[in-house]
Amino acid sequence: MASALSAKYDVTALAMTQRGGKPFFYMMSPKVHFIHMDHCYGKQKNLVHKILRSFRIRKLQRRSYDQQYEDPIWGAMMEPVIRQTNPDVIVAFSLDLARMILQWTDTCKPVIVMFHQSSETVLKNLTPASKRALEEAACVQVLMKSDLPVVQKRAACRRLVCIPNAIVVPEYASSLKNKKIVHMARFNRNTKRQHLLIEAFRLLHPAFPGWKLELWGDGDPDHDTYTKYCYDLVKQAGLEHEISFCGTTRQVEEVLSEGSIFAFPSSEEGMGICLAEAMAVGLPAVGYRSCHAVNEIIRDKGNGFLCEDGVEPFAEALRRLMSDEGLRKKMGYEAKRTAEAYEASKIWGKWGILLEETASGR
Repeated sequence: MASALSAKYDVTALAMTQRGGKPFFYMMSPKVHFIHMDHCYGKQKNLVHKILRSFRIRKLQRRSYDQQYEDPIWGAMMEPVIRQTNPDVIVAFSLDLARMILQWTDTCKPVIVMFHQSSETVLKNLTPASKRALEEAACVQVLMKSDLPVVQKRAACRRLVCIPNAIVVPEYASSLKNKKIVHMARFNRNTKRQHLLIEAFRLLHPAFPGWKLELWGDGDPDHDTYTKYCYDLVKQAGLEHEISFCGTTRQVEEVLSEGSIFAFPSSEEGMGICLAEAMAVGLPAVGYRSCHAVNEIIRDKGNGFLCEDGVEPFAEALRRLMSDEGLRKKMGYEAKRTAEAYEASKIWGKWGILLEETASGR
C-alpha cells in the first residue's frame, strides 16, 4: 500500500517490531520513507499489574485493563515520529494502533482505521476505549460490504467506507487444461484448514488419478505441529507424488496460472486476497458458504462453487470441476471478470480520493 501510494503522495511507513532483525514485508518502493523501530515494548507487565489484573474475571475486563497499561507505552514510542513527520493523514494498520494514536499521542491529525480481518473478528470483545477510537477516527475502512452493517451496529463512526484489497489482474489467463488444483495460504488449523483439502483430495484420487494438488504457503513441519500433521496426512494416504508442499513464492500469478482450480477451505477471511488473485488468472474456485468474504467473492455456480461445511461437500464441488473442462472454462471466465473489481488502479484510486477528502476535512 505504501509503495503504491508513494507514486503520488509523500509516504512515511512506520514499522514497530518487538524483536530485532528485519521486519517481514514485500519489496518497498525507494520513494517510501521507511522507519523501522525494533526491540520495542514486549508487553512485559509489572507485578502490580499482574496482581490487579487477576481480579478482572471477565475477558473484556482484562483486555480493557491491559490496554490501559500498554497503550501509553506504545503511544509514547509513536508520538516523536508523528511530530517529526507531521503527516496530513495517519492511516492506522489496526484498531489497536488507532486507539493508541488517538488517545495517547498529542496529535490532531485525522486518523483512518483499517480493518484487515472480518468486522466480527475485529470487534469481538470490543472495549470502551476501542469503541471510542472508532467514533473519534476520521474514517473506518473495511474490506467487504457485509462488514459495513456490523460496524454500524457497534459504533457511531464519523465515516465508514468499504475498500477491498488491491490485486494485479494480468492480461493472460490459465488454459485450465492442467490437471492441477492449487491452494495458497499460510498453514493454520483453525482458519486455513489445509487438512480438509487434503482429505477431500484423498477421496477424489481413485477417480482422478492424473490430478495433482499443490499446497503453497508458509509452514515448516520441523517447527510447526499443524504443518507436520498435514505432511503426515499425505504420507498416510500414500499421496506423496500427487500432493506437493511448495513453500512460498513471489511469482504468484505465474504459479496460479499453471493450475485449473483454486481450492480455499478457510473458515474465516478478511478478504481472501489469494482467492481474488486466483480468479484474476481465470481459475474457478471452491470455498465454504459459511466463510466470511469467501461467500461474497465466490458466486455459487457462477465463478465457482460454495459448499456446505465438511470434507464430502468440498470434495463433491471439486469433483464437478475436475470432471468438466467446459464448466471450468465457463466459470473461469466469470472468475476473471469478478477479479477486475479489485484491480490495483481502481483500488488505489479509491484510496487517493479518501486520503484527499480526509486531509481536507471533507
